[in-house]
Amino acid sequence: MKAARLLLPAVLAGLCLHGAATVQAVALDPGQEQFFSQFRTAISGEDARRLIDLTHPQARECTRDDEQEAYYGLIMQGLVQMLGRQQIIKEISSRKIEVQDMQQSSEAAAQASMKWPIQPEEQLIVRYEKDGAETTATLYIAREQDQWKWIHLCYQ
Repeated sequence: MKAARLLLPAVLAGLCLHGAATVQAVALDPGQEQFFSQFRTAISGEDARRLIDLTHPQARECTRDDEQEAYYGLIMQGLVQMLGRQQIIKEISSRKIEVQDMQQSSEAAAQASMKWPIQPEEQLIVRYEKDGAETTATLYIAREQDQWKWIHLCYQ
């Protein structure tokens, strides 16, 4: 669990608050809409078990099975703190991950002893308002058996 506390900030970096995206973003496909709806419901309900189910199996492998409930419970606390229980979604779009972006992200993660467990395929770019302030967050996702799943950084 000590590693989970150290990993939490880096995992949340996988959510990545950022500025403007450089590549043209497009509307979400139906599968991405379904994923985001479920992800948002899990966070709003502080449902760590649902968050685990929405996480790509290779990302879940960062944590031993017997520690996952506690680990994702900590991640959930961070997500709720960062995103808030009630936010106003202004816009959601998707963009393909560019190789150059992933190389830079992977290099930065490696310097922090982190790695991507699987190459994210897309970013969901969420522009939202919380407590009167507008913020943008990015969720990294990849397909697993025709469903979109959340990808987060793992401690090496």
